[in-house]
Amino acid sequence: MSRGCGWMMVLLAGVAFAGVPGWAQDETPMPAVLLLDATAKTGALHLDGENTLTVRKGDLVVNSTHNSALFSANSKIEVPAGAIRLAGGYNNLGESSITPTPVTGAAAVADPLTGVQYPKAGDVRSRQKLYVPDGRETTLKPGYYAGGINAYGRNTVLRLEPGMYVITDGDFFIGAGEVSGEGVTVIMSGKQPGKLSFGAGARGKLVAPREGPLKDMLIVSAAKTQGNTSDIGFNDARVVLQGLIYAPKGRLGLLAEAQVIVGRVVAYNLLMNTGATLEVLGAPVTDPAWESVEIPAAPER
Repeated sequence: MSRGCGWMMVLLAGVAFAGVPGWAQDETPMPAVLLLDATAKTGALHLDGENTLTVRKGDLVVNSTHNSALFSANSKIEVPAGAIRLAGGYNNLGESSITPTPVTGAAAVADPLTGVQYPKAGDVRSRQKLYVPDGRETTLKPGYYAGGINAYGRNTVLRLEPGMYVITDGDFFIGAGEVSGEGVTVIMSGKQPGKLSFGAGARGKLVAPREGPLKDMLIVSAAKTQGNTSDIGFNDARVVLQGLIYAPKGRLGLLAEAQVIVGRVVAYNLLMNTGATLEVLGAPVTDPAWESVEIPAAPER
């Protein structure tokens, strides 16, 4: 690792991995969705405007103690093989449905991934924002990308080779093009961690490592949520994320008919707005359930 990047590992310091890193699997199973915002603030889980949140296997847990920790307006939440556990309460407005009935006043669940230690990312690939050209296929190698990555073009095809991608002090923006990668971990870090965003029309599939110290870890964000912005955001994008999203201080946001399928989520809070769909399998990267998962089709306009 080159000089000037040493501080990065301090910001991501911490545990070893065993299946799901830092989680005692012989005890209570890890929630499929865990929202860590424990403040008495409304809408740590906020759905507004014909959204659908489905958790296929495992629990949905919200640590907020507000009486509207879960806020749903004209949306659907389904957890067919688990429980919905809220430290606070919930508010269900309009033509909303929540199944099963949430358990309120539940005990908060601690962050199972606190202190995870990440291996070195390897070479410095870029010392300033990298712009991916439109109209052709571009393959990136793992390592450090200072200032972020911008893959904006509608005809952009971005391939990520297996390994760990550390994006420091900049955004990773995937516009209307296509992205893919097997055995990858993307980490948003630095003194001012940027946002990972999938824009309108973006599509693709990313798969976390199936073995080794980063098994299951697909997207990691050290960003701290500010205002109404999303630190990991999907805007009218269709993406399969075969692995775990970890943003302990960040917001996961789905907007404008975004369709996302993911393994597990540990985040500070979750916002869904305007016809978004989030399906959480509650499954590790090696689960056979992934074999039948396809990238969602774009809706007819």
